Amino acid sequence: MAIYGDEKHNENMEHVDNKPTFTVRLEFTDIDAKNPLEATKKIVEWIEQNLDDMVFDVINEVTDEKFTVDLAEEDEDAVLPNND
Repeated sequence: MAIYGDEKHNENMEHVDNKPTFTVRLEFTDIDAKNPLEATKKIVEWIEQNLDDMVFDVINEVTDEKFTVDLAEEDEDAVLPNND
């Protein structure tokens, strides 16, 4: 078994405790760059400078519930159901 932060996973990365797992999606399109490395570095720089302005699509992998998480909002208002 391997431990990553507070999460426990077996060698196959199978989730072994009772916490749900989530898929978090963030997509960037139309990045003007000379190559994939430059495009990725631009995104990392943008994320570092604008983290509080980001909105994430999150899926509960157990229940398939979808959410939108807006880091610019207060914690109690940041998570909304996503019915798209």
